[in-house]
Amino acid sequence: MQIGKSLLVLLLILTMSGANAQTTSSKGVGNEMLNDGLTPEVKTAAIREASINALDRYFAGTNQAKAKNYELVREDLVGSIESYVLSVGILSEDIDGIPLEEMRGAESGLYTVVVRAEINTNRLNNELKSRSVIANTATQDKSLLTFVFVARQQSSVQRFDDKVYKRTDVNANMDANRTVNNKTTESEQFGANSISLQDSNSFDAKGNVNATVAVTSGGSTTTKADVIQWDVTRASEINNIMTGVFSNAGFEVVEAEYLEEESGGLLDLAAIRNDYKTGDDLAPATKRNVAKGVKKVEIPYVALGTLDVGMKSMDPVSGLVRVFVTVSGKILDVSGRFPKTAAAVGPRQFAGLGVDETVARTNALTLAAKSAAKQLTDELNAKGFQ
Repeated sequence: MQIGKSLLVLLLILTMSGANAQTTSSKGVGNEMLNDGLTPEVKTAAIREASINALDRYFAGTNQAKAKNYELVREDLVGSIESYVLSVGILSEDIDGIPLEEMRGAESGLYTVVVRAEINTNRLNNELKSRSVIANTATQDKSLLTFVFVARQQSSVQRFDDKVYKRTDVNANMDANRTVNNKTTESEQFGANSISLQDSNSFDAKGNVNATVAVTSGGSTTTKADVIQWDVTRASEINNIMTGVFSNAGFEVVEAEYLEEESGGLLDLAAIRNDYKTGDDLAPATKRNVAKGVKKVEIPYVALGTLDVGMKSMDPVSGLVRVFVTVSGKILDVSGRFPKTAAAVGPRQFAGLGVDETVARTNALTLAAKSAAKQLTDELNAKGFQ
């Protein structure tokens, strides 16, 4: 039992260390033409090209805004590729598609090397931030930003039975023919002292009826959407993480709680949470008040969004408790006459693992909040906001 518990803790540590890793691996491919055999110089040049390709592939797998920021400074990063690629492992080598071990002594051909590069993501991210417009703006000129992101968990789900309507139409056509023959005979007889009357009536009728009946059945089924009620909280881990990411990106962050009174109650946190209890967006009146409120206190950007916590499950690989969190949000720019969306994220889903539901939930919220804030700031930086 003790061994099993220790193994469980070890798995959790490995999982968490992977989630907070400061490096990432990426494959890259490099090519060089051989003119005088496979010299060390040719091999070094091909490996360097493969390292650059690995860097390009890494950014190709990030969000669009981050990839755009990379393109703006790519030449500078490539010029000092050794500063961002910590190590390179060769996966395969060939000349004109034939494995290198079968082409020993080849003097010409196309040398191709495939590598796995370990990339220092922290250094890359710091470099991108240092090149952004907001990072190069004087503190007194930097824009203020506030945010309201709430954590939600389903408290009740009302499901409705399908409404079924059935209809049957009957059409009947009838064709009838009838023939009637009526024959009447009367006679009188006179005797010496009497008169005799006779009356006979003969009736003959024939009929023929043809009927055709057509039956048509139909109907419909109406399904009503579930009505979901949410428990809404503004978790402290969300506040801390998002404040840190926005601040590190160069924005001056003011927590929404400090603005509620200054906005004259227009930025109403209770109204925001109440709207998110039953829907995925704010009511029109709440939206208008939020925009008016932050504009009143001279803050140009406000971030709004939700982190929806799913039901717990068991991770089939580690055996730990797993909780999924789905994040959605956007940043509104209220500096102009009308509010407009400056950046948006989601819906994106993240999984957190833990020895119990509370730990798994916290880990999932942490991943989701950090990723959402990074993507939002990447988009603002890509658009040159300050």
